[in-house]
Amino acid sequence: MGSASVPSGLRVGGAATAVVSGLGLAALAVPALRRAFEDDRAAEAGVGELLWTVLIRIPVGTVLAEEVAFRGVLPALTGSGTGSPGRAMIVSAGMFGLWHVLPAMSLAGDNRAVEATVGRGRLPTVLLGVSSTFLVGLALHALRVRGRGVLAPALVHLATNSGGYLVSWLVQRAARRRARG
Repeated sequence: MGSASVPSGLRVGGAATAVVSGLGLAALAVPALRRAFEDDRAAEAGVGELLWTVLIRIPVGTVLAEEVAFRGVLPALTGSGTGSPGRAMIVSAGMFGLWHVLPAMSLAGDNRAVEATVGRGRLPTVLLGVSSTFLVGLALHALRVRGRGVLAPALVHLATNSGGYLVSWLVQRAARRRARG
């Protein structure tokens, strides 16, 4: 899975990124789905913080770290090279879900759509967060296999996290402009 996997990773990751980005942008056209982008974590960010978050913190601190750990190291340690790809996928996706317990604990307070769906209780929010990131982990692992490396899932992860933050920031700014009249 060296440099020979780069073209495959770019092709698979690029196609999946286009689909994920298209779905995210389509969600903006539906008012009920647009609420998912009303995330207070992006609401108060200035342009400098936006650029730092989208171009440095998320790509390096989140995507690179998580993809190396959850789609690179864990599958190698848990069976992907030993004929147990199913175990590798379940373990890496499960650990990816558990990795998101702490972020999920504050999600309902930061995101009005999550709060409207599950309330402000921590247990339902954590269960939703862990189970959804487990499912995302399965999909990212499938991209890892299809793209023959971590490049494809990294591209999708980057588009989802940085793209989602950017869209959330834009939605919040537009809402503030409308509120001011």
